[in-house]
Amino acid sequence: MADWQYTPWVIPLVLASALSVWLARYTWGKRQTPGAIPFVILSLGVAWWTLAYVFRLSCATVPAKLFWSKVRYLGIVVVPTAWFAFTLQYTGRGDWLSGKGRWLLPIEPLLVSLAVWTNDWHRLYWSDWGLVNENGLLLWTAEYGPLRWVHVLYSYALLLTALHLLLMTLARSPRAYRGQAGALVVSGLVPLIGDVLSSYGLFHIPLNLSPFSFLIANSTAAWSIAHYRLFDIVPVARREIIEGMSNAVLVLDIHNNLVYINQAALEVLGRSADEVLGKRASDVLAARPDLVSRFRTVTETRAEITWGEGEAQRHYDVHISPLRGRRRRLLGRLVVLYDITERKRIEANLRAQTRLSENLVAITRAAIKYTSLEAALRGVLRMAATITEAEHGSVFLLDEFGNAIDCVRARDDVVLPQQRAIANQVLRDGLAGWVVSHRQAALVEDTEQDERWLTLPDAEYPARSALAVPVVSGGVVFGVITLIHSQPGHFTKDHAYMMLSASDQIALALRNAQMYDEQRRLAARQTTLYEALRTVGQHLDQDTVARAAVDTIARLTDWPVVFILLPDEEYARLEVIAASTPLPEEQGRRLSLSINQGITGRAFRSGAVQYVPDVRQDADYYDSGLEIEISSELAIPLRRGDEMLGVLDIAHDQVNAFDDEDIRLAQSLAEAIALALDNARLYTETRRYASDLGALYTVSRSISRSLILEEVLAETLESALKALDFDAGIITLVDEGSGSLYIAAERGLPADLTERFREAGMDDSLCAYVYDHEEVVTIGDFEEVDQTRFQADRYIENVRALGMRAYSGIPLMHQERPIGTLSLFSRRPRPISPRNQALQVAIGQQIATAVTNARLFRAVADERSRLHALIESSRDGVVLVGTDRRVLVINAQALTFLRLSGQPEDWMGRSVVEVLTLLKLTTPGVAEVIEKEMERVLTGDDSAGEGEYEIPPRTIHWLNLPVRAEETVLGRLMVLHDVTEERSLERLRNDLIHAMVHDLRNPLTAIYGA
Repeated sequence: MADWQYTPWVIPLVLASALSVWLARYTWGKRQTPGAIPFVILSLGVAWWTLAYVFRLSCATVPAKLFWSKVRYLGIVVVPTAWFAFTLQYTGRGDWLSGKGRWLLPIEPLLVSLAVWTNDWHRLYWSDWGLVNENGLLLWTAEYGPLRWVHVLYSYALLLTALHLLLMTLARSPRAYRGQAGALVVSGLVPLIGDVLSSYGLFHIPLNLSPFSFLIANSTAAWSIAHYRLFDIVPVARREIIEGMSNAVLVLDIHNNLVYINQAALEVLGRSADEVLGKRASDVLAARPDLVSRFRTVTETRAEITWGEGEAQRHYDVHISPLRGRRRRLLGRLVVLYDITERKRIEANLRAQTRLSENLVAITRAAIKYTSLEAALRGVLRMAATITEAEHGSVFLLDEFGNAIDCVRARDDVVLPQQRAIANQVLRDGLAGWVVSHRQAALVEDTEQDERWLTLPDAEYPARSALAVPVVSGGVVFGVITLIHSQPGHFTKDHAYMMLSASDQIALALRNAQMYDEQRRLAARQTTLYEALRTVGQHLDQDTVARAAVDTIARLTDWPVVFILLPDEEYARLEVIAASTPLPEEQGRRLSLSINQGITGRAFRSGAVQYVPDVRQDADYYDSGLEIEISSELAIPLRRGDEMLGVLDIAHDQVNAFDDEDIRLAQSLAEAIALALDNARLYTETRRYASDLGALYTVSRSISRSLILEEVLAETLESALKALDFDAGIITLVDEGSGSLYIAAERGLPADLTERFREAGMDDSLCAYVYDHEEVVTIGDFEEVDQTRFQADRYIENVRALGMRAYSGIPLMHQERPIGTLSLFSRRPRPISPRNQALQVAIGQQIATAVTNARLFRAVADERSRLHALIESSRDGVVLVGTDRRVLVINAQALTFLRLSGQPEDWMGRSVVEVLTLLKLTTPGVAEVIEKEMERVLTGDDSAGEGEYEIPPRTIHWLNLPVRAEETVLGRLMVLHDVTEERSLERLRNDLIHAMVHDLRNPLTAIYGA
């Protein structure tokens, strides 16, 4: 501890050092303020100085004190220089430090520091040094060399200059800045006084007061920061303000002599200060006598002037105010020129932007004002032509392939479809095409000098200047606006900029209009489809469906001609079922054409849509002789799956009258009509089928009412005439004996004619032809028949004499063999369709079956009658039992033999078990025999059995036989034969033989015994 000593004097020094560090840290946060950086360096230098002095006081050896003295000088040399730099910037003289000045100030501190640290070699700063004891405190003492006094003079010069500048600022600053300046004067003066008092022996003070004075200086600076917002508000010299102003300042005396002018004003005039100072204003402004005369006598005013020409022209806001001295005496005038050129430019831009905005709003309103695309196009073009004062113009809207789909011209109607070719030519070879390909606006000042302009032949108006702007949406050019004027150079870049600026809004509005039109067309299409579906869905007849569809389409569209054509039954011709315009008649029949004719025939054959923009260019076009001259035609096939139902044919009196939307609508309508026609066809076929089934049912029911042939034929013929809607009819059957036809039934023919047919026979009739050839013969009209074909002239003449016009003959076939004919007659011509013919054949088969059944029934009935008579006349009892053990046949003799009461009919169908139950009560022996036979048969023995049983006074022989039809067992037949007499005779015979034997035995015995 001998190298160190303690003294309470280090406490204020430490406080001063700490306060300096705080000031440096605070000021660093304000480093953008003039003087802040030098003040930070100053505070750090003070902190270094005081802290090094603390260590020099605390050490007790000469080497240590020498070391800390050298360290202390690193702060000592910085403080005067930093204080001087701070003062220059604070007082507004920072430009002194610009250029070489900033590099001169650090030279002296560096040299002094170097001299201090090398003093041991040259002793030019300290010539001698040592320690002195002051009241027990060892202090540093030294003899100074010449370099030290050079440093002192230099430092004092900097400090005193800084104090002078601060005092000037204090005197000239407004009251708001005087507190700051006064505090800074105190902060700089206190350390200077402390250094003078302690360094030059004016008083015996063992300690150096400079470090201690820093505590007062730092406190003053801190107080200035807190109360006067040091580094928040820094005063600047008035001259610096005026000189640094960007506004021009001139001072005129009462004689209009120029007594002051700043640099900004000199730049405005374009002259030096020597050329204008002291000159009269009229001489300085000789180039602008208007300004001299305007402001010569004006004391105070404000006005706007322009200075310069062309691009160098500037705009100024002139403020003239009086300069007065004591007693308000006028000393001169202050003229300040505020450069408002930028403001004027902004105002002009704002006005231009306002006009542009107004024009954009006008164009946008014109675009969005209308909901339909056509009206929106017209509105946009009309407004663009009005704003740019164009005389003519056009708007093209393009599809995805770059073709014009909508064309509108200014002050004109929509371009007709045939003019789209011209529009597409312009898009391909003209200015509009260039705009589309380059995706940028084109400004043509003179069309005769610009190769992009395409001059069309027979142009309606002259065009010398043009402006074309693309309309872009989603990165795709979908439109071009072209504006035209008859004078060259009419359109400007402002026009182009305005139209380009409006193009986005135009694109949006047109897209919206397109979508609206699309939705409107879609809604109209849906309405048309709905109305068509609703209308045709109310009907189930094909002709009615076709007429309703045509009426609906003609009412909801602008298509002048609408046809629906359906094929005939042979699929050879297409008949016009419904039409929206009157059609010429073809000999009292519907208008029709071959499927190999016309555009409709081609659509029917190919099953594809056929659109012909100009029918004159199509070789297949068929002129149907309509009152309307057809120019374009659209034929849509009506199909369901792979089946062709007909054709929807639409025609127009204009060329190229149908667009893609019309084709899509027509296709949708064709699908709806095809569905309705198919449903109607299915309904008609179902009704016909039901009608055919009804007719067959009626005939079948008539047939089933009786099995008597005459009744069956009469009922069947009556039903067939009603079902098939004929007026008269004959059923002929073949006589199995002679093989000739005879009339078995007739309806609707006169009795005398029927009698003549019966007498003359049917050999030379149509019935015989049908029978012999085994084929159906249909004659739609006797007037057109070839009589030589049938060789039945007399027969046909007789029928025609009755007023009959149509005939249908059907062979009655049974097992592929004819048994007769069905002939039907009608008093009106009627073509027989394949469906009607098939129905007639089916009815003929029913009649043939009925005839066969009736004949079979008659044969069976006859056979049954004979069998019944045979069974009833038999002396034997007969019982036939079916496989279900029920009595099928029993005669009266069997009832007698079995002692059963009642008639045979009472027992037929009764169960064998029931019969056995009664037999057990009356004849148990018979019941036992029958049960044994039944058990035998059940065991699988189906052979014949026989036996006898006694029913006093009778003896019955029974025979049990199986009944078969080929291999099928039908039941058991029991035959009961009365053998009572036979058995009596046998007994008599046996008794006689016995008696004879007995009578002969006695004599023989006697003889034998003898």
